[in-house]
Amino acid sequence: MDDIIERFLSQEFTKKTEKYYRSLLMRFEHYLKNNNKNIHNFEIMDVQNYYKNKMERNEWTTPDSINTFIIVLQRFCRWIIEETESMMIGKQGTELDDILRERVRLTKIIRMKKPKLLQKIKTERPVFLQDIKKKYLIMLKDKHDDNHYNFMRSWCLDWFGCRVGELVAIKPNMINLDDNSIFFNTEKTLIQRMNYYDDFTKKIIELYLRDNRLLNITEQAMWWCINKYSKEFGKNLDTKLGRQSFNTNMSSLKDDDKLKKYLKKKYSRKYGRIVSIDSNFVKIISGHTIKGLKDISQVYKIYPLEMIKEIMVNYHYLIPLEKEISKVLW
Repeated sequence: MDDIIERFLSQEFTKKTEKYYRSLLMRFEHYLKNNNKNIHNFEIMDVQNYYKNKMERNEWTTPDSINTFIIVLQRFCRWIIEETESMMIGKQGTELDDILRERVRLTKIIRMKKPKLLQKIKTERPVFLQDIKKKYLIMLKDKHDDNHYNFMRSWCLDWFGCRVGELVAIKPNMINLDDNSIFFNTEKTLIQRMNYYDDFTKKIIELYLRDNRLLNITEQAMWWCINKYSKEFGKNLDTKLGRQSFNTNMSSLKDDDKLKKYLKKKYSRKYGRIVSIDSNFVKIISGHTIKGLKDISQVYKIYPLEMIKEIMVNYHYLIPLEKEISKVLW
């Protein structure tokens, strides 16, 4: 692998992020070499041809695969530009022209839009309640899953809106059944965040504590357990659906005037400031990276834990499905 990629990866990434970034950039570098190019001189057209090659080989089947590569590649290009800042000092003539041309090339890649070819890709995702219900009922009819583990895994991802790696990393000492709480180690920031569950979800958590086979699997196995129902469902299913479903449905709470008035009345007086739900509230609960956030205690000053618990336990978007699911599950 080229030294410039290694220097880029030497920044402060988590081990998991570094490993993933390395695999994406190494594959792209290998493609470039096979086409008599290298990581130092590729153009937008090379990136677009790489997309086409990936899709023709059926290696990229979802927009997520594409978007992630774009984000990593653009971050890599921004880093190179930052590295060349000092090189411009004292340069003039041909040397300066070369550096400026390099900056223009990289800037074009950073600002590039998806090729039209990729914009035709559509992956339908069951993020709304009627689709989520259909997904669950298909899982619950699985004759090869007597314990309904696959449904329970999918339910946990949808309930907490967490990453798969965060869910399978849960240990018994991270769960408190007395106050229905659970904390996650956020993968990207390594910040510990608190989350909550209602009594229906508590039964699933209790089963995990009795038989850790429920969540004691790899991320790849979790993906397989959920994706295998895609054909019967008729739409693509993957483990990232939990985050998308959570953020789509829980974000709608911020538009509920009745709920906003209730929270304002109950918590704003107590804390002497406006306390309510906004887009960051939902992102924080599901572990999205919030720029500038280094201490979770800052968050709990804005969104009190007691309010987070009340929202998760009493206003969760999955609650309307529990009664019907209970008839099948328990």
